[in-house]
Amino acid sequence: MLFVSVGKDSLQIHTFKEDSLEERGELRLIMVKIGDIVSYGTQGVCRVEDFTERRFGGMTMEYVVLSPIYDENATIFVPVKNEKLMNGLHRLVSVEDIHGMMNVVSEEAESWISDENARKGRYKEILDRNDRQEMLKMMRLLYLRRNCLQGVGKKLHVCDERFLKEAEKLILDEFSLVLKMKRENILPYLFKKTEKAE
Repeated sequence: MLFVSVGKDSLQIHTFKEDSLEERGELRLIMVKIGDIVSYGTQGVCRVEDFTERRFGGMTMEYVVLSPIYDENATIFVPVKNEKLMNGLHRLVSVEDIHGMMNVVSEEAESWISDENARKGRYKEILDRNDRQEMLKMMRLLYLRRNCLQGVGKKLHVCDERFLKEAEKLILDEFSLVLKMKRENILPYLFKKTEKAE
């Protein structure tokens, strides 16, 4: 269950386990203000521009207005009453979070899922949840798989390549901002960290 409180310059998002507020099974609380930088679904890093009411499709609703950092021409209107879409809104990870994820990724080997449909389902779920740690594991596995296949003159499946590119975009955009590094330096930095931890 989602409870959203919209103020003039801020927004609070409460996600609960149960349909009852009395149980207080709160999973997460996100507070954002105009000007904050957030991560939003597959759009990646965005700036919160406004909280507004708009009329779309004959209905007036409240929206969070986002501008993707790496696409100046785009504007995203996220309806605050849409739980699925609002669950895609996340605070950026911290430097400490990134280092913690790298330690876990280096310790936990991901297994290859042979069934293509099951693999697609798993990777789609990881991207939909915006689970950065699982994205890193997925990326690492797909890089290893691609290297093995290239060694025998083959290529990564088109679908796997698409999931890899989508995860790369999200991770590189966010991590480069958080770590204050150029995008092209992020992957070497991450792989160097996981190798040192092994």
